[in-house]
Amino acid sequence: MPGATVRQYAEEHGLTEDEVIQEGMKQQAVKFVEGGSEIYKEV
Repeated sequence: MPGATVRQYAEEHGLTEDEVIQEGMKQQAVKFVEGGSEIYKEV
């Protein structure tokens, strides 16, 4: 949901702000690992 704040997203999905942030961090961790786990990438 582009443009939504954490607070708005949490309210719309019946979650706490902390739960939304934790889920977002899990999703980003998966992307990081799938992308090769490199902090600096050549562009």
